[in-house]
Amino acid sequence: MKELVYSRLLLPAIGANADSIATIDGATQRTYAEHGERVLRLANALRTELGVERSDRFALMATNSSQYLELYHAAFLGAGVVNPLNLRLAGKELDYIIRDSGTEVAFVDAMFAEHLQRALAESDGDSPLRHVVLIGDGDVPHDVKYDDLLAAGSTDVPDEPEEDDPVVLMYTGGTTGLPKGVLLDQRAEMLNLYHVAAVQSFDPSQVYLHQTPLFHAASMAGVL
Repeated sequence: MKELVYSRLLLPAIGANADSIATIDGATQRTYAEHGERVLRLANALRTELGVERSDRFALMATNSSQYLELYHAAFLGAGVVNPLNLRLAGKELDYIIRDSGTEVAFVDAMFAEHLQRALAESDGDSPLRHVVLIGDGDVPHDVKYDDLLAAGSTDVPDEPEEDDPVVLMYTGGTTGLPKGVLLDQRAEMLNLYHVAAVQSFDPSQVYLHQTPLFHAASMAGVL
């Protein structure tokens, strides 16, 4: 079945609200049309440029930004499984999660790029990581810049995902041992959205301030 897949909400919303503001990130504002184009380019570039297939994992280790949201939405269009990393992870935990999840691509900003590199250098085993993509600017280790990756992608609409396609992989806090991965599919996230919508009214004229870290499960209502 394909009723509970996020693309059936995201793509019509982009078309219906093309000229309306979708995101405000500091001094940068983007319309729904601009956001949608970037998400499509990213979804396609993940596959064509980095070899990320629908069930492959890619990690995010960065502060909240419009790019973070774009990466989430690209995953919801079927461009891999997003693995948001807690910014407070110690190097050993970070290395474990990357190896345990099989993460092949990591998106980082300048604040956390060197922390990731140190964790990989001190790894207890072989890392599956093949590419590090830098969000924004910075003189830090990376293989490709986010904007360059974006420019390489097409605006073709990817094939629609299935309801049971995995889309988000979040790890628990590891209070009783190593972090444990929780894999969520399209259906689970759509039901989450509908539950929130049942108790929280939404008005297109409202501006939503997202305060929680985007790596946290509490952020999913805002992401969706």
